Amino acid sequence: MFFCGCLGLNLQAVAQVYGNEWIDYPKTYYKFKIAQEGVYRIPYDVLAQQGLDKVPVYAFQLWHQGRQVPLFVASSGNTLSPGDYLEFIGEPNDGTADSLLYEQAADQLSTHYSLFTDSAAYYLTVDSNAVNARYISMNNDIGSSPPAPLPYFWYTWGYYPRSQINPGYAQVVSGEYIYSSKFDAGEGFSSGYIYPSSKFSVSLNNLNPYTGGPPAVLKVNMAGAAPNNRNVRITLQGQSLLDTALNGFQVAHLQLNQINLSTLSNGASLAVINESTTGTDRVVVGSIELSYPHVFSFQNASYFHFQLPASSKPVHRAAISKSLMRWRAAA
Repeated sequence: MFFCGCLGLNLQAVAQVYGNEWIDYPKTYYKFKIAQEGVYRIPYDVLAQQGLDKVPVYAFQLWHQGRQVPLFVASSGNTLSPGDYLEFIGEPNDGTADSLLYEQAADQLSTHYSLFTDSAAYYLTVDSNAVNARYISMNNDIGSSPPAPLPYFWYTWGYYPRSQINPGYAQVVSGEYIYSSKFDAGEGFSSGYIYPSSKFSVSLNNLNPYTGGPPAVLKVNMAGAAPNNRNVRITLQGQSLLDTALNGFQVAHLQLNQINLSTLSNGASLAVINESTTGTDRVVVGSIELSYPHVFSFQNASYFHFQLPASSKPVHRAAISKSLMRWRAAA
């Protein structure tokens, strides 16, 4: 009986996921950090200093958060030569891993920022036996009449306030707010407190929507910051989009579909209103995102983040990868 019990405990422990399953321990990993989203280049000279100039170009691997990151290898030979380089799209650390610290992932206000660091670790290694992720240069096939160009792409405008770290759920004892040491519901970066006497508003300018496309989608994450029952209202250009209960320290991840694009044509003002009858009541906003069809105008930006639908047609094959389209826009 004792042996069987131990065996059962051992099997349960083996099934535990720790997040380091991607590591192949016999390999050497070269670690570096980045803190801003963008296109990053590892030049030949840096690789040669580490003795990686003789590595077959197909063998390079790059890892981030347990996933392989596609590389663009600028080399015409089997190994790197002076002037060659590796290139990839790097992203800063976000709050995805932080969600594991909450009892429920939905308790987290937003995953856009980490509460610990903006720096993300990337790991370069070598695997000659794997089919490694790559960006591939492709020539446009215009031998026959191309299909009609897409009139728009999908773009997400985002507002991610860091005015404070909202402490989250509290027990109120004799008028004193008592917070536990664990990561509670609503804890995280947020706007300042929104009281009933004030209106929290954000301006949406230079949106460039394609008004003939499908409706926009609005996502608002917010939380109560006091032990009161209240309603909150969301308006766009003064028109009410939603009026809903948000009681106590509740966290709400709201999604509003069918947002009329004509409302966004000349810019817009979005407001969050605390309708509580208690003057000292408070709510906070964790993030606001508006996804909508955008005309093909990049506003002279050197780096632009957007999405295209996937397609099985060869001429549109590059659209399958969101990251590839970002890289091509930045090139």
